[in-house]
Amino acid sequence: MFSENEEIIHSLKEKYLVISKNLIDDIARIKSIISKEKIDKVVFDNGAFSNKQIIACLQQLKNENVTFKIRPVGTNYIIGSTCSEKRGEVEFIQTS
Repeated sequence: MFSENEEIIHSLKEKYLVISKNLIDDIARIKSIISKEKIDKVVFDNGAFSNKQIIACLQQLKNENVTFKIRPVGTNYIIGSTCSEKRGEVEFIQTS
């Protein structure tokens, strides 16, 4: 079922802008949310989007001064780097 996924997404929303299915194709709206809410970190759930969709969105948001993280399919962690010259980190997602 979706309960585990929903719990993880809810936990992530406390710290990050989590891109949802109804948002991924609306780049203008994503940019507006980033600006209005002063977002500095964006997370993509790889269980909800293909790598192609994520990369397309990353390319369109690359000048927004945000860092990007990805939650791999079926995991309770996110991966990503805040610097292109350093190795990325793994951040475990705390759920209740």
